[in-house]
Amino acid sequence: MDDVAVAEGDHEHPGPPELDWETLSMLIIHGVDIEIEDDGLPLLPEAWTLDEKHAPFPLNLQPTWYCATLLVLILILHTGLDAGWLLHHEYSHYIVRILSRTILTVAISFFSTLLFEVLGRVWSFITELAIDRIFFVLDVWFIELLHWGPVDAEGNAIEIEFHADPRNIRQPIRHAARGIVFATFHYMNIIVLNLGRLDMASWSVFLAGLVSTKFANFILNLPTTLALPTPGLDGTTSFKTLYWEFGVPALLQVWVAAFLYLWSFSCIARSETPRILGQASRNYFYLLKGALLRATAMHLLAYTAYQIVCIGISATHPLGLMMEIPQSMMKGSFLWRLGQMASVEISPRAGILLLGAHWLVKNACRLIVEHVWPLWVPYMVWLSIKTELGTWASWEIYSLVLNEDMDVFHRDKAVRERVLMTILFGLKSSWPARMRLSSVNGIDERGVIP
Repeated sequence: MDDVAVAEGDHEHPGPPELDWETLSMLIIHGVDIEIEDDGLPLLPEAWTLDEKHAPFPLNLQPTWYCATLLVLILILHTGLDAGWLLHHEYSHYIVRILSRTILTVAISFFSTLLFEVLGRVWSFITELAIDRIFFVLDVWFIELLHWGPVDAEGNAIEIEFHADPRNIRQPIRHAARGIVFATFHYMNIIVLNLGRLDMASWSVFLAGLVSTKFANFILNLPTTLALPTPGLDGTTSFKTLYWEFGVPALLQVWVAAFLYLWSFSCIARSETPRILGQASRNYFYLLKGALLRATAMHLLAYTAYQIVCIGISATHPLGLMMEIPQSMMKGSFLWRLGQMASVEISPRAGILLLGAHWLVKNACRLIVEHVWPLWVPYMVWLSIKTELGTWASWEIYSLVLNEDMDVFHRDKAVRERVLMTILFGLKSSWPARMRLSSVNGIDERGVIP
């Protein structure tokens, strides 16, 4: 087998690529380490400048104004605490509640982006390399043991090339073996990930218990404390209460998602600086940052849509989400037993509500971005070398990206998949999935068959 590695030919695996921002951006955004041709059009001379730019409002204020504003806030806070109205009035507690729910949901969106788009992409890349290696070893096994290809005097495979097969039975056997290995590998991958998650949780509690019992209880209750704020879990069924407690945070989350999109556009504009100056194709750090901000905004909108659906179900169903197909129609039948074995929860109403919620939050986010864009242009001009003319010229590209991301029925935005999974398995399957960040045709970094 030592000679095989030398004779792999086209199957030879190169060493690991040098880890830099270009490699990371290619792997995370496009899913493959390839060079993407930059088809950006050259900008007009008046579309960019290296001259010093003034900061926009309110960043252009003198330090005296910031000090005065800080003093006013301190006086208001001191007066409120001294008089007692800041601690004893309900609106102060209400503001803290909605802000804490909004901040927690946004933090969970950042964490899920890191988990799905970064760690998930890296894990997928590692599994792809492992599967390719297993397939290579399988082909070598067919050649050396079954003599389906050329071997040397010692019986080692010379190259990965198969002899002619007049009966045409070797290729189906090879494909069947690959399919079995592929399915087994992914099944074991799922088992390992689930067991690893459970073992990590149990070991965390065990190690925390060695420190103190209070610390162990803190670790044990941490998933509940940091769980996604979900309407209706406390048994609240009043629509008015659900709206003010969870609907207002949902509105704030849509605004945060719109801000993340504007921020991502600023990163994309800054990534074009080397290309404009003729130094390189892109600044890959800002390119990756802009893509991950877009993904975070989409994850945040998906969580917000889930919360809106929970508000609707809790307000209309006092007992929560019920089976949409009456049990009396299926009980005792083969379909019912099969559904129980697969944990199927037929919930078409939840799926329809989820589709409507996604349409609502995405269109609201798009309207906010389109209306706030003129106010954001001065900040983009200040952060990049583009002028106002060049920034407005780029809006056509940004709006195209925005419209694709906000399209509920776009096949790359994973909304239809979430709706289908919700119809089959309930709301627990309506959370975000990995988004398609690449805009290159012909590849899908999620591993989804186009």
